[in-house]
Amino acid sequence: MYCRDLGRTGNCAWGCFIGMMRVNRHIEFAHWLRWPFAVGWVLMLVLWSMVLATPLFFGEADFLSWVIWGSYVLILVISPWLFLWPRRPWYRRLSEQNPLPWQAWAIAGAACGFLNTSVLEIALVLGDILVHGPTINQSQLAPFPLASRLAGSGLLAVVWGSIWSTWFDQGRCLSRYYRLLAAVLLGGIFSLVIFLGAQQIAQEALNSTHRVVPAFMAARSTIVSIILWAMGSSTLLLFSVRAWYRYHQNHCLACGYDRRGSSSPACPECGEE
Repeated sequence: MYCRDLGRTGNCAWGCFIGMMRVNRHIEFAHWLRWPFAVGWVLMLVLWSMVLATPLFFGEADFLSWVIWGSYVLILVISPWLFLWPRRPWYRRLSEQNPLPWQAWAIAGAACGFLNTSVLEIALVLGDILVHGPTINQSQLAPFPLASRLAGSGLLAVVWGSIWSTWFDQGRCLSRYYRLLAAVLLGGIFSLVIFLGAQQIAQEALNSTHRVVPAFMAARSTIVSIILWAMGSSTLLLFSVRAWYRYHQNHCLACGYDRRGSSSPACPECGEE
């Protein structure tokens, strides 16, 4: 028996877990989490932007450098919105069991593809460092060429996008929404673990080669970008969890009034359509 809504329990892990607490409390708690996530996302976005802008402020940066910095920050800001674009009430797609929009799996696949490429880059450069040590050539410490990075990330994006789409389409109603949220959160946590590991590896590489490893710096920037995307996407998902539940239960999106059995397009309680 499948747990079709949050109020019913059945022979599944979600039903056992959600059956331990009241539905409304569970929804309201998830809805409350949206602001801590939003504040954390904005703070991290501002701090990371300032870190990247510091060399531009104190150096002799040209206009092109500022344009690149501004474009990069703009991409960080809009990428979560592109993930859930263009249908503003996109939670209806989750509730109506439609396929995941192609924009969503494309952005998610690209994020996973770039993350996968960065992990591969760190592993390959680390292997060269372990083999050559202090005698390693500077060219072996350089990041992947841009063409190779884009080609590899694009190929991996197709693979990961297919995995995302399959993971999403296997679920129903409740499962679909929380699978999407869980996948984004786990992606952010996994990226954070990789980032901390890359920091430690970069320090060990500096100690053994007495050189800064540009490939690790490029990979870490990519990983931080994926973390920010995951935080922003999680924030948008948490902002919509209450609206999703109300829409799925045929309740008024504004006040939560149960509209089942009502033929009027306006809510009898608050008048909202």
